[in-house]
Amino acid sequence: MRLTIAKPAVAAFEGDLQSSLIVLDSIKSEFGFSNGELKINSNLILDTGFQVIVRGKDLEDLGKLEKNLAGLGRQIPSAVHAPYQYDDPDLWHTADLSQGREGYENLLKVAGFSDNIGAESIAIHPNAIREKSMFSDQSYNHERRIQCLDTVINNVLEAQSHTKKVSVDLENKPFPTTNANNSYATYTITLGPFEDISRYIGAGGKLTFDTCHYGITRETINGAIERFGEELTNEKLRKFEMLGYFAKDYVKQPRIDEVMIRFGKQINNIHLNDGSIYRPVLETGRPDSNKRLPPANGLQIWWEAYVPGYGELCDSRIIFPWLKENQKDDRRVFLTLEVGEFDGNYKDSPRFMESARSMIKDLTEHFG
Repeated sequence: MRLTIAKPAVAAFEGDLQSSLIVLDSIKSEFGFSNGELKINSNLILDTGFQVIVRGKDLEDLGKLEKNLAGLGRQIPSAVHAPYQYDDPDLWHTADLSQGREGYENLLKVAGFSDNIGAESIAIHPNAIREKSMFSDQSYNHERRIQCLDTVINNVLEAQSHTKKVSVDLENKPFPTTNANNSYATYTITLGPFEDISRYIGAGGKLTFDTCHYGITRETINGAIERFGEELTNEKLRKFEMLGYFAKDYVKQPRIDEVMIRFGKQINNIHLNDGSIYRPVLETGRPDSNKRLPPANGLQIWWEAYVPGYGELCDSRIIFPWLKENQKDDRRVFLTLEVGEFDGNYKDSPRFMESARSMIKDLTEHFG
């Protein structure tokens, strides 16, 4: 297996791409990569690359993004992250794969762009997110939720049939999800629980597996089961405004490492970061354990993008059981470190550097 440690970089900003390239070159120099790669063992080779971020506003000028990437002067192993429009409910439909066609048409644009730049994976969110007011319609029931999920699955598989090379890899979502400022909860209705992801995999889909997203969903669902027990009913969920899923969706969720092994070869891209219920984030990148954001009714709002091991859900080594089982695969898998630069120092990317160093040292120690 070729495991590509990928750094998120905004494709619209040529400067961001250039500075990200400097960071990746620094990592390779520090660890003695030869010809751009580091051989961990006879089965496992590391290299570095980008997660190319495409924003909603970039969809009308993808040619500019292609020029920015071509301007780097070399081909970089790349995965693409498609737009998701979480912070503006008026624009949710532009990326929604659960109903309508606009989200699907925009996905095709991103797929074409990804093929043009030689990307190997597209991470896409189903974007079936709603504010709580949208659940007041009595037509929204469990059957409708599953219909939305199946529409997402069908759209992803259809998009895959139109690509030349790139793999369209649906990303699992956290439940609940929040806006970027973490000030209020939104409600996702597909691809959070293990059962939803399994339905997608069973239909032949490939996956971007986000460890923290699954960890948040697991904590939410298992926590509700423990809290309410036999009183976990649709009525109870509505009372506490725990919306989006129904009582029959609250099935005990396996551990992160267990589900990764079950999904096995269907995982093309791993998003690795950590999450916490604590705010604010200190300059160290660690949560302030003295402060806690209160729950939004029955749902605890989580925050992600920590260096793995700094929060409460994911250590770097959470992926090692899966990697042990799959390292002999003759393919590339992206390991995208979606950590945040909490002190605003994007130029030197200290959080990404810390996470990458830790990951490479752990891989070398465990698999070398």
